[in-house]
Amino acid sequence: AGQPSSGSDRANLGLSFDASGLRGYEMEPQVDLGGARQRLTLVTYRVIETVGGTPPRIERYLESQTSERTEPFGTWQTVRRERVRSMVAAQGLRPISSRGQVSTWSGQGWQEAEYDVRFEGDRVVGIVTDSAGRGLELDRLLPSGVLLREMGDLAFATLVVDSLVGRSVEFETFDPRTGQVGSDRYDVLGTETIQ
Repeated sequence: AGQPSSGSDRANLGLSFDASGLRGYEMEPQVDLGGARQRLTLVTYRVIETVGGTPPRIERYLESQTSERTEPFGTWQTVRRERVRSMVAAQGLRPISSRGQVSTWSGQGWQEAEYDVRFEGDRVVGIVTDSAGRGLELDRLLPSGVLLREMGDLAFATLVVDSLVGRSVEFETFDPRTGQVGSDRYDVLGTETIQ
């Protein structure tokens, strides 16, 4: 799929997701960012089922560390860390909550941005704090069918439609890092099976 691009204010009309077969998923890619930088990321998905209680939920946990090679000794220094825990309903991937923290090394010390939001029906409530310490209190209405932006990979993988090759898919997403609603569009160029 191509990269997401921002666009219209459409909601996720006509899209459905089936994550019933998901019983756990983990990936650990290391990415060379160029300029003597690399990022190691661990993403874990797991289904949480409560016996006789709430419907099944999917938890996504991300832990990421970006390092930069320092000279003259060629050692690696951590310059960014991120930890995010999000929860969505297994049926339809409806957002439940998201909490995260991003720490960035500025040369003088670590700067932290964090957020803690929860979803109540068609509303999102919580707080988003940027690296300068400015907080934004959220209590806003969201479009019907909105997805958490970081769940785009899972949503795309569990999209229940016929072949997507040659088609475009658009998700209405909420980014908990900024508190903003956006639209992510993917142009499907081909398929690849991952085991």
